[in-house]
Amino acid sequence: PGQRQKHHVAGTCGPVGSIPELTVFSLAGHGHGAMRQWWLAKSGQGVLKKDEVFDYNAQKFESVDFKINTGDTLTSHCVYETMNFAEGTVLRGGDETKDEMCLIMIGYYPALPIGGCMTGYANDQECECDFSDTDAAGSCAAHCAGNTESIAQCQRASTCNECTALGSACGWCSASSFQICTATEFSADCIAAGATFTSSAEATNCAAVTAAGSQCALLDKCGQCAQQAGCVWCVTDATSGEGNCLLDFTTPTVNSAGVCAHPAFGGVIDAKCEVSVGTLQQE
Repeated sequence: PGQRQKHHVAGTCGPVGSIPELTVFSLAGHGHGAMRQWWLAKSGQGVLKKDEVFDYNAQKFESVDFKINTGDTLTSHCVYETMNFAEGTVLRGGDETKDEMCLIMIGYYPALPIGGCMTGYANDQECECDFSDTDAAGSCAAHCAGNTESIAQCQRASTCNECTALGSACGWCSASSFQICTATEFSADCIAAGATFTSSAEATNCAAVTAAGSQCALLDKCGQCAQQAGCVWCVTDATSGEGNCLLDFTTPTVNSAGVCAHPAFGGVIDAKCEVSVGTLQQE
């Protein structure tokens, strides 16, 4: 779907049937233009290999060394960023470059007459998750449990009515300088900032608040974010200047390592877009 910052999909192969022990010596993750991360996890062992900065134009096989035995289960994970596509757009799986895929390819020995493992994808419980949100096993399950409406999903709502219709996980924060749909966990921060927080249980109050939202999460360039009232840029890659646009009243203090201690994103605060590189991010 369009307008997702870290849309996660996973496919599981296994338990593996009766086979001799296989040694995996080479591995590559493959996707198209919207893919941003991939990782491969194995039952009982956790993450075997990951790429948190996947580049469509720089795909390659890398050396690995692990075993696959009878009874093992492998799970592939891919994360996509689709903010360049409109809400409601369907990005289909397929072989063409305009489509997407989540493919993990392995080289192994001894040779066996086996093919691949294909897993279908059902978008029945969407939760935005990337590798930084996973547990030791490489799973997003704990992060997504009871939280299918993530912070970014809340911020895609552009009116109070749209926001409160998302359910108890989201609420409309309205002030003279900004109006935005945000996670209910930030209701106290919203009120502390002098704004009004309208929850799903108070949806009838929407008529009394401003209709249009600033939608920080939809701004994917530092310059755009800095010019939007109520938003601040949080850099996740100091080399490229890439980052996320956050609601300013949820911006945390920077710790001793210069990292944002934000529950949804990590990175350094760069409200003035002072990163010298990453020109594309500041356009």
